Amino acid sequence: NQSERAAATLKAALQALAQAAQGQETGDRAEELREQVELFQLCRVRLAQLGKEWLPLPLPFLEQGYLVAERGGGGGRQEPTEQEADESAAGDPWTVGLFLQLQELGALNIHVVNQGGGINVRILCETRDVVRQFEAARQEFVDMVQALPVQQLQIGIGAEDPSQHLLQLIVPEGERSFEAWV
Repeated sequence: NQSERAAATLKAALQALAQAAQGQETGDRAEELREQVELFQLCRVRLAQLGKEWLPLPLPFLEQGYLVAERGGGGGRQEPTEQEADESAAGDPWTVGLFLQLQELGALNIHVVNQGGGINVRILCETRDVVRQFEAARQEFVDMVQALPVQQLQIGIGAEDPSQHLLQLIVPEGERSFEAWV
């Protein structure tokens, strides 16, 4: 796979730079980046096992961020509801979640579900002030998204920290990530 070869090459280059500049700021930064690439690879593999696509968003305006996408209901239930069965017949819905940490706005969780020719959007914010900012821009958001009609837009409080959410995705409740016997 071409992306695996590219990651291996990038990791090797970062490893070589870290060793060549060991103890210097450049070497330390290269080591941090190599570890981050490895973490991204592990997250991608684990979430693929769960039927989810994961994309880190290393953007300069984000302190932290990633996207999680999946096709279908994604709730983990065995029996679909009547509505889900109808939607599945019309084509599987897809779900996209953006989990962001921004310096000015704090944590944001944005969930988009494509159902029945339109989208349902839920934006969860960390503070009430940020909720008010999004409420003020509600119509502008709906007007900007023209490719798929916004059927429902909910804005509320309750955003999770992206790191905590990712940890919950990777190690679901009831599973153990590591066991050691002494």
